[in-house]
Amino acid sequence: MQVTLLHKTIQQVAEATSDVLGLGVTVLDRNLTRIAGTGPYRELVGSVAEKASSFGEVLAEGRTVIVNKAVEHPACRTCPQRLECTERAHICTPIKVDGEVFGVFGIIAWTEQERERLIQGQAGYARFIERMAELISYRISEQKVQEQLQDTLRQLEEVVNSVQEGILAVDHKGHLITANGMAKGLLGIDCAGQELPPDLPLFDTLQTGKVIHNKEVKLEEPGRKAHFMMSSFPVRRKDTVIGAVATVTDYREVKKMVNRLITNQATYTFEDIKGNSPALVKVKELAGKAAAQDSTVLIQGESGTGKELFAQAICNASPRARKPFVAINCGAIPDAMLESELFGYEGGAFTGARREGKPGRLELADGGTVFLDEIGELPLRLQVKLLRVLQSGTISRLGGTREFTVDIRIIAATNRDLEDMVSKKEFREDLYYRLNVIPLQLPPLRERKEDISLLLDFFIGKYNREFNKGIKGIEGETMAFLHSYPWPGNVRELENTLEFAVSMAGGDYLTMEDLPARIKKAASSNIQLKPLAKVEAELIRKGLELFGNSDQGKIRIAEELGISRSSVYRKIKKYGLE
Repeated sequence: MQVTLLHKTIQQVAEATSDVLGLGVTVLDRNLTRIAGTGPYRELVGSVAEKASSFGEVLAEGRTVIVNKAVEHPACRTCPQRLECTERAHICTPIKVDGEVFGVFGIIAWTEQERERLIQGQAGYARFIERMAELISYRISEQKVQEQLQDTLRQLEEVVNSVQEGILAVDHKGHLITANGMAKGLLGIDCAGQELPPDLPLFDTLQTGKVIHNKEVKLEEPGRKAHFMMSSFPVRRKDTVIGAVATVTDYREVKKMVNRLITNQATYTFEDIKGNSPALVKVKELAGKAAAQDSTVLIQGESGTGKELFAQAICNASPRARKPFVAINCGAIPDAMLESELFGYEGGAFTGARREGKPGRLELADGGTVFLDEIGELPLRLQVKLLRVLQSGTISRLGGTREFTVDIRIIAATNRDLEDMVSKKEFREDLYYRLNVIPLQLPPLRERKEDISLLLDFFIGKYNREFNKGIKGIEGETMAFLHSYPWPGNVRELENTLEFAVSMAGGDYLTMEDLPARIKKAASSNIQLKPLAKVEAELIRKGLELFGNSDQGKIRIAEELGISRSSVYRKIKKYGLE
């Protein structure tokens, strides 16, 4: 038995994994021959990977390998293709059957953004692809079992009675011999000898003698509709096909399996949102109340304030916590692909479409939560389709007319002013009100500077553990600067700064020299505010940039300029700096 016998199924698993994770996928057999892949590796199917690589290491040692930085990883240093490698990072795991390594399943980050996401969630991603490897292993084992099926009715009935999916057997003419209750219900059949619908995949198996795996089937007859996946296998006596056996799975059950094995799960909770400032505590309390409901949530805030963190926390505190959490960045997917990604497509919907079609992410999220990030970037033509999902709970695939019912909760997020977009006819007003049922406005870090010390301690601890460092704290002048810096990139920028500083630090305490160059440049150009009447407008403006527009920030400006807080308010109004 070889992995290569299951190329089509493995390619489907690879494409589904890539679609949901937004990462590249490659699958290799025990000879390091690429047997499936996406993106650049789709074109390299059939080629052989280097043995002196992380893939070779997985085959040799039979364990998962995580490459946080391609080219520089020890497993990559002896690879002859090292200098030409375009990968940024990857995780690969063995495909095992009965304890024997049959191949390798890997996910790849091609860009720095993908690399950062892969590194941050590497434990979850590793567990995920190990599950996918188990799925492929299961399919290999299943194929072994199917190859051993005999053509006797007694043996077939034993198999039928031992599985949970629909199973049926037909003779060489396609007449029904036997079927279990699941198959009878899905196909609308009830007795032996009955003729079956002629467009079922098992008739192709009878004609060609070939195995057909997981073919999507839709039956529409007067008074009934059926939607299922069918696999069919020939039954031979010597070299003659004398019938076929088919397995049938309700499409709703397939979606549930896909949800369990392919979609992301929310990992963050409200405990992971660090901070005790009144502004943050208030929005966390509101988010906690929103979690108990099933209403749509609209999270607004600047980049880096933690919008997806809040979305995951809401999901994990909701009744849908154990269901799928599917995150979709509406601004990261090209417009031409966004509709098919969200809503799926029917076979032949466009050039290059899969013949069997593909369910969209909204369909795959059935029963769970969908996080639509950068919702302000959603094209107007798709806003109409999303509005229909919110209104009726139904979707229709690109190129199709049939509607599918979905049970999903939508959490949307944006850093844009949607009300302004509505006034400019750039965003549908009806969709805005549908999304803005429970609004959450996340405060920027400059408006909750009392949380900075807690965040600094948290990130130092996190990266001490990750880099095996022993940083004890931050030198006084550097601490003062980190508190005064406006953090335009918010918590994300603060975390990235601490990651760099901890990794670069040579002493026990972080200093200005340990900070990234762009942060040090901001420190060197920092204007020391003094009460100079001729430049007071510029000083007030700079003070607002440094300390923020909050009451606490204005108090700080007053202290630096040596004037009263009421004077600061008057000058802000005088110079139009509100």
